[in-house]
Amino acid sequence: DATDEEALLMALVENLHREDLNPIDEAESYQRLIDGFGLSQNDVAERLGRDRSTVSNSLRLLGLPQEVRRMVLDGKLTEGHARALLQAGSAQAMTALAKKVVSRAMSVRETERQARKAGASAKGKTAAAKLESGAQVRSLEERLRRALGARVVVADRKGKGRLEIHYTSYEELDGIIDRILR
Repeated sequence: DATDEEALLMALVENLHREDLNPIDEAESYQRLIDGFGLSQNDVAERLGRDRSTVSNSLRLLGLPQEVRRMVLDGKLTEGHARALLQAGSAQAMTALAKKVVSRAMSVRETERQARKAGASAKGKTAAAKLESGAQVRSLEERLRRALGARVVVADRKGKGRLEIHYTSYEELDGIIDRILR
């Protein structure tokens, strides 16, 4: 007497109780329950008799690049290896490290160390890029300030943003407009 939606929910829950489900399929099933039925991670955990942290950790695997997911599906990487790889940062770093893990038969602990190292390196590069970008933005603001005779703020986010030109009177605004339109 169940509706189609209830039947699908029961089928998904039954599938999740099977022993032979791989970690990626399990994570995708959790996500289907969340997306398809508006359940929270906590709701999914309760319906399956699992800890919320188990569901949450499983769902994190969906952040892996497709190539790494395939390695988990093929049994080349364990769930522990896959979760450790998430610390590497970018999809490229995760994929490169996953290949290294498989070729060298690295332990989960070694994978964690390598992934943390890769993630920290990526964060360092990002910070350096932001500093460089910040210096470029300040330089541009200064050039515009001199050219327009007004305070200028450039708000840049990954190549998109806005340019703010500040004025204190309509006369100053007229002067700025004259300089721009020259």
